Amino acid sequence: ARAVFKTSNFDIRNYKTLRMFIHAEGQSKGLRDGDVTAFIRVGTDLENNYYEYEIPLVVTGDRSVDERLIWPEANELRVPLEEFYQAKLDRESANVPLTVLFQKVLASGRKISVIGLPDMSNIRIMMIGIRNPKKRDNPNDDGQAKCGEFWFNEFRVTDFNNEGGWAATARLVTKLADLG
Repeated sequence: ARAVFKTSNFDIRNYKTLRMFIHAEGQSKGLRDGDVTAFIRVGTDLENNYYEYEIPLVVTGDRSVDERLIWPEANELRVPLEEFYQAKLDRESANVPLTVLFQKVLASGRKISVIGLPDMSNIRIMMIGIRNPKKRDNPNDDGQAKCGEFWFNEFRVTDFNNEGGWAATARLVTKLADLG
């Protein structure tokens, strides 16, 4: 795997979705669809308390100029934060210890992982990267190193939770004689 990270201090509890566009190219170098995966890791640290979301990448053909081919919809990372919370609940239901990486495979080969007790109100580090799963996860893979060019664009949170809550103000003016 190869990745970059950024330290931060974010509270994203009031949002519903993480999103990012990803581009992969390298057909002339032998890169095929699904040979590599992109991942995002967010949490309070990168080793003991994080969520991770991983997707297999579709490779854009060399010399493509069509925007839909360069930024294919299959490569759009769209993570409902509710799936992170659900993975944490599924880990608890499966009685997996907090110190063991819990992985849940979703549709289309996407994966959610959780370890420790990551907190969406205190995101301190974010990591994006590329992983070569080799034969471990892909039986059609040749087990060799991969070479390609990868772009990550517009990492953001969306769908602000706009539901109002309850608030009240009360005032009581009384005299001690009223109580007697």
